[in-house]
Amino acid sequence: MRQFILQSGRGLVLLVGGCLAAHLDHVLAVGAESSEMISGAARAHPQEDRSPAPRSGKNMDEDEELRAANARYMKDQLEAETRLRRFQEEVKKAPDPVALAIPLAKDRFLFCARAAMDLLLDHWNDARAEQTLADIAQGEPKFLRDGLKTAAGEAHIRLLKLRAKKEFQGLLKDAKTPRDQWLQIKALFEKNPEWLSPVKPLTEEKAALLPLLFETAKVAGGADAVPLLLQSGSLSAGDPYLAKNSEAVFEYISRLGPEKTLASPVNLLDYLVASRHQGAGGLLEAWLKLVKEESHLKALVTRVAYLPDGKQRLIKLLDDTRPAVVTKAASWLEHSYPSPDSLKAVRDAIQRRKKAGATEREIEYLQAVAAEIEEALNSKGK
Repeated sequence: MRQFILQSGRGLVLLVGGCLAAHLDHVLAVGAESSEMISGAARAHPQEDRSPAPRSGKNMDEDEELRAANARYMKDQLEAETRLRRFQEEVKKAPDPVALAIPLAKDRFLFCARAAMDLLLDHWNDARAEQTLADIAQGEPKFLRDGLKTAAGEAHIRLLKLRAKKEFQGLLKDAKTPRDQWLQIKALFEKNPEWLSPVKPLTEEKAALLPLLFETAKVAGGADAVPLLLQSGSLSAGDPYLAKNSEAVFEYISRLGPEKTLASPVNLLDYLVASRHQGAGGLLEAWLKLVKEESHLKALVTRVAYLPDGKQRLIKLLDDTRPAVVTKAASWLEHSYPSPDSLKAVRDAIQRRKKAGATEREIEYLQAVAAEIEEALNSKGK
């Protein structure tokens, strides 16, 4: 292992950082302590020579090389931190922050360079900022073999964002009010519907521009922007926008119906649940009566489980006659709601399914779920 680390070069040493030196000291200390223990055991049992083999000169040289590499790393780390602190202090009072950031953006310490590049991005309307990022982005490969970004890669990402900000400003330069902003953004997507596709590949430039348009649409468009944002898949399930505009979310998904909703590449069901609309549970249960495909049935039951009153609704679904619904509801009761009433409901469902002529496989599955719930309850009681 030691030989592998040394052959990997200084890059690996830098990667593990100061922890490696501390770990090496610990290993050597433990090794010394272990040698004493082994030597003592050998004295107690002279017929068994268990003393460790003497450390070779080569191993000692390797240890010294590793220590020296870590010492160099720690020295570099201290120098980089000093530079960054100095930059952060100077930029607060600098009359020209961009001029101060330009040389540091080319610093050999990447985390210093990142801080300077971020400042250049903040001053996106300064031509010097764009030129500096463009120069750095052309200098070397953008990624290392392990996927980490180089200085060129970091600059490239920020350059894309900077140019997206400039394009965004140009697109909305005539919008005087939030309403005007929303109408212009809406017109842009009507003219370029492919921008709304969550699966169609985009250019890097468009991928940097669209988040700016979506974020502005959320604020400027309000509830009117719900259809556009849901189609795009740009919202996270935890975005407060969904609950804030729950009525519009519910209405849009209701109008789509189960077939289009379930066929969408965007996970619209998660948006429905995240909206916290009071009608979400009723809508999901109504759709469960309409769909037939097993994967769709399971998807709907899963979203029922996510609801605030999911436990009661899952217990109710155990009365369904379709195996996919019953088994999925039971599995979610075991996973999220292991309680005495859940256990009773699953056991009652087993009896009903037996009388209905359910397959042996389904009955065994439900019995296994009941056993898991019972085990969880027993564990809580201990």
